[in-house]
Amino acid sequence: MITTPIPLSRLALAIAVVIIPLVLLCFGLYGTFSFTFSIPLFWQAGILGKGIGSVGLRRRSFWPAALTGILTGFIIAFSGGFFLKALGMTGYSMDKVHEINSFLSTLPVKLTFQGEVGYKLLSAGDRSKGFLSYLGYCLFLVGLGEEIFWRGFIQRKFSNSIPKNFSIWITALLYGLVHSYLFFVVPVKDGFVFLGLIALAGAFWGYLYEYFDNIWCPALSHGLTAFIVWKYFVFAPV
Repeated sequence: MITTPIPLSRLALAIAVVIIPLVLLCFGLYGTFSFTFSIPLFWQAGILGKGIGSVGLRRRSFWPAALTGILTGFIIAFSGGFFLKALGMTGYSMDKVHEINSFLSTLPVKLTFQGEVGYKLLSAGDRSKGFLSYLGYCLFLVGLGEEIFWRGFIQRKFSNSIPKNFSIWITALLYGLVHSYLFFVVPVKDGFVFLGLIALAGAFWGYLYEYFDNIWCPALSHGLTAFIVWKYFVFAPV
């Protein structure tokens, strides 16, 4: 049986998406982006050789998608933020992370929630540098990274075997469930509301992805929503 060797470019990409997060970890930089970028790119581009377009990184309809993403990001962020405010679900303390740290302490690598990049940037205050750093983090690492993983990779895998509507909602439910860490920070009843709203947002981004057939629209919408909601509503001082 003759096997075709993996091209060096694909092999280099597969190695890079594994090595880079480990190098960043050595410098104390870690977060969910370690797998949201690495897993899809490692499998789709590095192993299967389908290229970055297979996870939604396409130039097709870029500007309409980008403008729609920005507009919907502001709409979701402020409508959702004021809805949470009306329910009294804003202004939570960022210091209630001791239970998360207890869980992280069981891992082989020493990690703390306070050391996670997003936490550090969010708690940096409103100085211009902190503002821009957290905005960039939300747009690139949260918005783009999570949308590549959830919509460009997981949702697309589901849609290969089940109807698109089902794939969108199953992915959205899974996406909501991974935010269960919020139960460590907010009361249980509030946590269920958060998970429900996050799942609904995930479904909306899933439909945006299917409509534009690229990741840029849901990525920008997701990134702006995360930036505004977490910084100016959920963890904003009351």
